[in-house]
Amino acid sequence: MTILETIFKDHQPLKLLNLTYLRYKSFARFWTHNGAAMSQEIPGPLNSLVGDCRGLVLDIGPGTGELLKRFNPEGITAIYGVEPAADLHTGLLKNAQEAGFGEKYHALLCGGEPESLIPALHKNGILSTSGTNEDGIFDEICCLRVLCGVPQPEATIKGLYTLLKPGGRMVICEHVVNPWRTEGRIDARVMQFVYSILGWPFFLGGCEMQRHTGEFLRKAGVVTGANKGIGLAIVRQLALQYPKSPLHSGPFLIYLTARDQGRGEAALKDLHDDVQLKKAKALKSDGGESEIRYHQLDITDRKSVESFAAHLKQEHGDGVDFVINNAGIAMNGFDANIVKTTLGCNYYNTVEACHMFLPLLKPEGRIVNVASMSGHLNKYADDIRNRFLAAKSESDITSIMKDFASAVEAGKEKEAGFPSAAYAVSKAGLIGATKALARAEEEKGSKILVNACCPGYVNTDMTKGNGTKSPDEGAQTPVLLALADIKGTTGGFWQHEKPIEW
Repeated sequence: MTILETIFKDHQPLKLLNLTYLRYKSFARFWTHNGAAMSQEIPGPLNSLVGDCRGLVLDIGPGTGELLKRFNPEGITAIYGVEPAADLHTGLLKNAQEAGFGEKYHALLCGGEPESLIPALHKNGILSTSGTNEDGIFDEICCLRVLCGVPQPEATIKGLYTLLKPGGRMVICEHVVNPWRTEGRIDARVMQFVYSILGWPFFLGGCEMQRHTGEFLRKAGVVTGANKGIGLAIVRQLALQYPKSPLHSGPFLIYLTARDQGRGEAALKDLHDDVQLKKAKALKSDGGESEIRYHQLDITDRKSVESFAAHLKQEHGDGVDFVINNAGIAMNGFDANIVKTTLGCNYYNTVEACHMFLPLLKPEGRIVNVASMSGHLNKYADDIRNRFLAAKSESDITSIMKDFASAVEAGKEKEAGFPSAAYAVSKAGLIGATKALARAEEEKGSKILVNACCPGYVNTDMTKGNGTKSPDEGAQTPVLLALADIKGTTGGFWQHEKPIEW
């Protein structure tokens, strides 16, 4: 019918060549006839959520405005409806009047994606001339059954959050891909697939039934070895710094992982009682966006790593945003057994964990390996240092680690050009493997960033209380590498929040 109307009623046959026009025209026709019926059934909590909207409101994809009657006009100073289908605007404005909005309602002919929305807001005088507003603009942003249809959901959600005032609300109601493996139904999942094949997204405004919309609304990161010291401080600083970071675009889930369940859960409790976090209202329990969960993880136990990886794959179908590998050991003494154990955890197991986590990252995810300045190459003979610097692959670095272990077994590590320090060599190996892994990802065309860092000489159990920096100070560089805009830097060794020479 849309094609016939375009040819015989509108007399514009050439518009059939414009797929965007056809898509919006088809959706407008469908929604005009079915929107009212489809808007009757909504989740119970949504009535109170939209009814409580106050101040300046941005309504994304209102269609013909069937849900406007659920808002309370008295608490709203103005509401801007973002609707890209021009044919729906007449019905939208009519329903806005009937809902009692009068001159408070304004319809914008644009989409919710930043490249369409920002110019429209600027044109209508809502956005400053610079096109940005650090303090946000809107008190409430409503996305009611619309994020399933935006072309680039993650970028759109991130853009919308930049328009939200501090303390403002994002009210979201979306359908998601049917979770048939858990509480969903396989027949419903099959029908989603069938409808998608038959062209549902094209004719229904881009609606993707198989989209993991929930994942786009939640950021997630992992910190290993996080029950104390630097790891615990990293978790705290992630929650504190996330709201003002470039990553910010919705709820944030941080996995605090540790080998021992008792210690991990105790650390979690400490964070929920943390003065800094409560003052900042950073955690979900205090009205913030960050949620911290404990999960058991021992990187020296392959089954433990596999179990956690399986959990991440199930819970985060579109991937997590970053992994900070902080878990490590520093043992007293020096002999072959200490070298074997230290290299095992700090080098081999950490590198293996990197490979387990890589497929679980989002396309632009990050790996941060917490190393140490003890891994600097000034402690090695020239030939060993040159081998480190010339290494192109992980196998090149592993070969150096094996030579070190063999030299220690023979009691000739110094003659071979190595320091008599298991921890230092393990961290040099980790830095080298980080650089190799980053290079391999780059060569594949991956946008995943892989970096290593030194937190500094931090006052922790590992330094026997002799450190000169607090754990929170030591956490700054790892957190920066996870959250900040580092301009695509990968394969770097960082300290004091900047890249340094190895």
